[in-house]
Amino acid sequence: MIAAYPPGEEPEPPGPVVPGPDPRLPEGTFREEFEGAELDDRFSIINEQAGAWQLKDSALTLTSQRGDTWQDSNDAKNLFMVDVPAGDFSVATHLTAPVSKDFQGAGLLAWKDFDNYVRAGLAHVSSAPGGPVVIESAAESAGSYASQFTARPGSTTEWPRLDRKGKEITVSYGDAEGNWAKAASFSVDWNATKVGLYALAAQDGTGHSATFDSFWLNEAGPADLVPEGPFTLEPAKELGFLAADKKRPAGAEHDQAQHGTAIHCCRGRRSRPRWPASTGLVSPGRQRGREKGKTATDQGCWHCMAAG
Repeated sequence: MIAAYPPGEEPEPPGPVVPGPDPRLPEGTFREEFEGAELDDRFSIINEQAGAWQLKDSALTLTSQRGDTWQDSNDAKNLFMVDVPAGDFSVATHLTAPVSKDFQGAGLLAWKDFDNYVRAGLAHVSSAPGGPVVIESAAESAGSYASQFTARPGSTTEWPRLDRKGKEITVSYGDAEGNWAKAASFSVDWNATKVGLYALAAQDGTGHSATFDSFWLNEAGPADLVPEGPFTLEPAKELGFLAADKKRPAGAEHDQAQHGTAIHCCRGRRSRPRWPASTGLVSPGRQRGREKGKTATDQGCWHCMAAG
């Protein structure tokens, strides 16, 4: 979804490690280069500490704060998040974040909540094989935490990446040849609703600076099914009816005083809203065009598509 540099093309070396994801991204990728004076409105911040982040010099810089996401330490600060729909995604960032004390770290998150997430970033872990400077790939499910480490001696700059495909979330990083290399993979039974950026201070509270100058998100999300050729609507049960029918079964009327505009469902229950996926296109000039679909109030229920 996000390609590596083509053969023969290499990025300008930013430091001792020379990875290189391709900045020429697929159409539809949300791309934030932090060039503006304000944060893009797709971002939200969990546990914001306003004095510990800034937009400057075409980058988002976080000063890491005391706190963590680890198990019951649910007090990490300044988690910069973007909502994602259910489905597969690929997200990557470019960061510079020299680490020098244990458990300083910065990188990417795929997030449901503080007890269910995957995180991957440059970290300082003295006890890690090949440490202390490593890429820490970690997953927490229902509050149970597990991690893997990839040695990155001397690294100060990294290109971490997370890909979700089905129930698998894969951690990758840019290697010395400018290609994506796999660091870890986790099978999870929860759906990520956000992806984003984090920076964590050392265990003793010593902060460090983490600078992110790119954030790229390619999201598939749910899509409308469009039938090919002629088709016929069939009721799912004896109770059902087609949108052209004038009579609705008992129980299909909803209380407008309680719910507002009624949705008349062919199965006698209130419909859930039906949201098509947003296009979320962003051009290199940072002009976004969005095309939003209708709600169930406009389109009707999932089964009969008849609105009240």
